[in-house]
Amino acid sequence: MFKRIVLYARHLGFTKNEITVLFFIVGALCTGEILSLVRGTKEANKSDYKEQFARHDSLFSARAMAEEIMREIDSVTVKTNKRSDRSAYTEKKGSNIVGCIDINKAGEAELIKLPGVGEATVKKIINQRKTIGRFSKIEDIMNVNGIGEKKFEKMKSYLCINE
Repeated sequence: MFKRIVLYARHLGFTKNEITVLFFIVGALCTGEILSLVRGTKEANKSDYKEQFARHDSLFSARAMAEEIMREIDSVTVKTNKRSDRSAYTEKKGSNIVGCIDINKAGEAELIKLPGVGEATVKKIINQRKTIGRFSKIEDIMNVNGIGEKKFEKMKSYLCINE
């Protein structure tokens, strides 16, 4: 029987080494099955697998729920940090502005609403107004130290000069 299997394997194109490996794998599997049947542990193992699966499944569910809770906590923390972090929050501040802000008359409370403008920049704008006088055009705000082209581009749609 062994020779017949070898001939059939050769006919299929297997080499001698491949046939040896196949016999080894089949022999190992058969030996394992025979030993488990002799020991009588085959049926006991089936129930163990069910218990192990149930235990692992409940662990997986618990971990998945914990990860979901942690993601929610992280998202709340990120939102909270963005509100307290001046630089992260100022990027979206401009959406709170209704109409336009007259840079010649606006006080600190109005100027701080501009995107990219913090308390220090507000003080510089007010000092510039006191020192030099009125801004003649909105582009003049770029003469304030700390306001360059990028910051001006973010805020220019919210600026105006009323005569």
